Amino acid sequence: MKQKYKKLAFFILLLSMLTGCMLLSGCTENTENGSQSSYIVDSDELQDTENQMEFVPGSMKGSKQEETSENEEQGQTEQSRQTVAEENDAEQVKTAGNLEVHFIDVGQGDATLIILGGSFDPIHKGHLNIAQSAYEEFALDEVWFIPAGHSPNKDEKKMTAADIRAEMTALAIYDIPYFKLSRMEIDAEGTSYTYLTLTKLKEACPDIDFFFIMGADSLDYLEKWYHPEIICEKAVILAAVRDDMDLSEVEKKISALKQLFPAEIYPIEGGKTDISSSEIRAALRRGKTDISLIPPKVLAYIQEHHLYEED
Repeated sequence: MKQKYKKLAFFILLLSMLTGCMLLSGCTENTENGSQSSYIVDSDELQDTENQMEFVPGSMKGSKQEETSENEEQGQTEQSRQTVAEENDAEQVKTAGNLEVHFIDVGQGDATLIILGGSFDPIHKGHLNIAQSAYEEFALDEVWFIPAGHSPNKDEKKMTAADIRAEMTALAIYDIPYFKLSRMEIDAEGTSYTYLTLTKLKEACPDIDFFFIMGADSLDYLEKWYHPEIICEKAVILAAVRDDMDLSEVEKKISALKQLFPAEIYPIEGGKTDISSSEIRAALRRGKTDISLIPPKVLAYIQEHHLYEED
């Protein structure tokens, strides 16, 4: 009886071993065929799988890494764009005292701009009135105020420092969005000739039409300026007519100049304010503090810095 049980146990053990071998053979075969139902994974294959999940698109880790990489790239791109925008903004903003004065982006599209140059020593409402009249009468886009750097007609030793004149100009025009300040003559080396300023502007901004404001009395000797033919070529001339001037006489002067140069010249009929910077300086030296023709911010700046108190 015991011998029968021993034979039965031996038979069961043998059957179990055969079944295990068959299962092992099936797993190995599935692995070699690359079947996804394989239960046995070699340690080297596991390492390779981790490597693939790190670098191969489609794997879980790979997708996350790519997503992270894309987010980083997008973040860097956004940061780069923001940096460029800030740099561009910085190029368009200059500081005068505690005020920010904005410059037009001259590289964008067509525009019509008025150029008003002068020593602005100091700037006064006469300058602002004539600029406003020209802006309205000729339906232009902006007015650029360009303080003279090294004037060919004045003794610089007797002029207020250029940076101070620029700051006063900035204060005067700050509240008017279409009035702009340019330091191009102040920052440039050499004499501030009108023909040279207009040439530089036209080279930098070929699609912009420039209008240049000058006093109507200057029409009498425009032909004696440096290269008047270039001035007439680069800009339309707007002549500011004073109250004591006869408009018909001004128009005769314009006709005569058109015979000499291929010029467009038009009178500005509004904004007449008969006052000069020299008269304002004399009033300030006399101790006068209530000068209505000086913009309030400019007058406060003059008083704070004790300007024009001495000859």
